[in-house]
Amino acid sequence: MLTNWGGILSQLTGVTKTYLKMATRSLGPNGELMLVFDDKNAYEYVEQNRSDCQDALKAAADRIGKEVAILVKLNDTGHASDEVYPDLGALIQMDIEEEDF
Repeated sequence: MLTNWGGILSQLTGVTKTYLKMATRSLGPNGELMLVFDDKNAYEYVEQNRSDCQDALKAAADRIGKEVAILVKLNDTGHASDEVYPDLGALIQMDIEEEDF
């Protein structure tokens, strides 16, 4: 799913796309995709599944044959989320071919 993140975001619009771009993508304690937000508004929007944004992510995962659990977390550490949580998207260093879904 992380290797297709850009393609997944390209299918979204408006505030959903903007807020999901702000997320630090990390690994949750049970292996789920953890989206960590520094911005409280972005966190609340995604955590409350407004505009079915989490459902859109799960549907995109289904299209690529993956089952993905999503954990949404507000970073309250006082440090930037990418300093506290490893951003898996940044750690995956490979050429990524984006597909249209």
